[in-house]
Amino acid sequence: MTEKRILFATAQIAKSKDFHWHGWRFFKEEQEFKRVFEGVAKGLEGNWCYNDKEVLICPKMYNKTLSHYPAPSQGLLQKWLRETHKIDVTPLPEYKLKRTYTVEIVYENEGVLNIINPGGVYDVYEDAFEFGLQHALNLIK
Repeated sequence: MTEKRILFATAQIAKSKDFHWHGWRFFKEEQEFKRVFEGVAKGLEGNWCYNDKEVLICPKMYNKTLSHYPAPSQGLLQKWLRETHKIDVTPLPEYKLKRTYTVEIVYENEGVLNIINPGGVYDVYEDAFEFGLQHALNLIK
């Protein structure tokens, strides 16, 4: 089982909010380039990604001004929102005729604690989570 990566649209918003992550995957335009650690890079240390010219680079050479977009797991972006911006994103199950999910966002604004449910009902947990992450990113000024 692997944790779901954020979607490209979320990656674009995250980058615009100054989220930079030197990890296993980056988006380049609308394509996701997967980490290259086996094969070509076997035996080398570090997390690899492609730059805008499709050349393998190491994250220590990552340049946030290029058309790279970080592609972390939803959980890692959630942690960044919580630790950096004090915004908590929590998908919540609802049980009516069937199990569905909504999302709750808790954040502080000028010393006031705000709890919002931005709407939307999703059949899949990760879809609700993605919606919540996008909404939470848009709260950052």
